[in-house]
Amino acid sequence: MHAAPVPPVPLASQKAPALVVQLDEGTAVNSIMFAPKSCQPSVPFVVRLDGTNDEAGRTLLAEAALPNVHPARTMNEAAEMVVALAAGSGVAS
Repeated sequence: MHAAPVPPVPLASQKAPALVVQLDEGTAVNSIMFAPKSCQPSVPFVVRLDGTNDEAGRTLLAEAALPNVHPARTMNEAAEMVVALAAGSGVAS
């Protein structure tokens, strides 16, 4: 499996305490998982996956346990997660 091209995503922000990104294919997860350490997010980063291989992508992200990266199934779940993370209360595993 090769890494799918993913558009640039801000991984840190002085104004945003947490970020959400929508990926339409689970295969795009490789771009996050294999990114250099210098590209890892410095703020909580919720990844909402939907579409081809979305379940496999969420499983890969959960098993990788990347710091500050949280997979979500739905946009509502992603919104709830990012609000909780921005407030500093964390999310249930």
